[in-house]
Amino acid sequence: MKLVETNETKKIAGFDCKKVKVEFPDKSYEDFEIYYTDKIKLDKPNWNNPFYQINGVLMEYQIEMFGIKTKITADTVQFIKVEDSEFEVPVDYKQVTKEELEEEINKLL
Repeated sequence: MKLVETNETKKIAGFDCKKVKVEFPDKSYEDFEIYYTDKIKLDKPNWNNPFYQINGVLMEYQIEMFGIKTKITADTVQFIKVEDSEFEVPVDYKQVTKEELEEEINKLL
């Protein structure tokens, strides 16, 4: 996957966003565009996704999981405090493998 910065911008959820073309030189996937803003200050906001090279918050992007393409576009941004308790692991939490999770998701499709 190759990320190509452009000079194009558009406003998403009130933020000026920069356009990046996502290209696949081997044409294994269809090329698409994403938009991000650098006006929301977060440290490494994309560390856990395929767009980790982009130093900005994704405001419009596309993903494909389980053969389903999904385009996600922000419509609002809220700056709220989240309590630490929201991140506590429940006592009945059960860890599953990636394969088990995929099997459960496939049952739903």
